[in-house]
Amino acid sequence: RDGPAILQKAAQTCTPLQQALETWKDVSFNYASTDTSDYATTPSVA
Repeated sequence: RDGPAILQKAAQTCTPLQQALETWKDVSFNYASTDTSDYATTPSVA
C-alpha cells in the first residue's frame, strides 16, 4: 500500500532509483498466473 510513496521518497536521494521509477512508471505487471502445482497428492497410510 505504502510502496509507491516509500519509493518516491527514497528516489529523492538516489538517482538510479529515480531513473528506474521514471523508466518503469507506465508498466504494469498485473497478469493471471500460469503456474501450476508441481506436486501430486499421495495417499497416506493411517
